[in-house]
Amino acid sequence: MTYQIKYLFFILLLPFNLFAQKNTPQQPKLIVGVVVDQMRYDYLYKYWDSMGNNGFKRLLGEGFRSITSSI
Repeated sequence: MTYQIKYLFFILLLPFNLFAQKNTPQQPKLIVGVVVDQMRYDYLYKYWDSMGNNGFKRLLGEGFRSITSSI
């Protein structure tokens, strides 16, 4: 008898739980900055054909770059 009541309780409350979730975008958990000393920016394009697809090419295609920043 108690099994049936628990099952019925679960079935009745399941739709409320599904609609209670918010669709908020997740914030990144980690942000990584890569600085390569003595490497000019134009070397990325000069040696573009020598680079693999999962290295600097991926960072340039999917990452963020700040062109106007200065240190």
